[in-house]
Amino acid sequence: MKYKLYHSPTSPYTRKVLVLLHELDLLNSVNIVAGLSPDSIASHPNPLIKIPTLVTPDKLVLYDSTVICEYLDLKYSPYKYFPNKFDLRIKTLLLHSLAVGVMDAALTCVYEERRDAKIRSNEVFIHQKIKIVKALSYLNNETKFLADNWNIASISVAVAWDYAMFRLKKKIDFTQDYANLINWREGLKGQKISLDDTLPFE
Repeated sequence: MKYKLYHSPTSPYTRKVLVLLHELDLLNSVNIVAGLSPDSIASHPNPLIKIPTLVTPDKLVLYDSTVICEYLDLKYSPYKYFPNKFDLRIKTLLLHSLAVGVMDAALTCVYEERRDAKIRSNEVFIHQKIKIVKALSYLNNETKFLADNWNIASISVAVAWDYAMFRLKKKIDFTQDYANLINWREGLKGQKISLDDTLPFE
């Protein structure tokens, strides 16, 4: 029996899970299915009908990317990606939380952009842009930690950065003020195949 992952190729949350599955050499143990297709909604195992959702071989349904990732870490590589040493864990979870916040804000911008022009709110975009800029500015000063610790924080920051570039590079100037993040992310190319092989696409 294999895992079943409900996913979307553009979702940063799903990608976070895929990167960890790749790192744990579990991709061949997973059937990947479209998470929000018309055919899947009625039978979706997640009561919130959200992605990612992971169904285990024993039919346990896991949802929320962080819950899924921690389950995988505990089951296959205890405390490697979610460290248990107090100071390291807190720092890791804080930076992970910032990265997820960037994903959330970027996704909100995408949804707002898709609304009818008559009801679209520029204020919403500005508010989310402020969040993204402030979070990335903070993370720009944390690249030494990210480089020294390949865990859920560094995975999530890379995924968040890529998603922001994928969706918002025409609206936000990512070439300014983020030299450390840019250099860190560039340095991962060719080194972390889990990132190279899971880039978002439409």
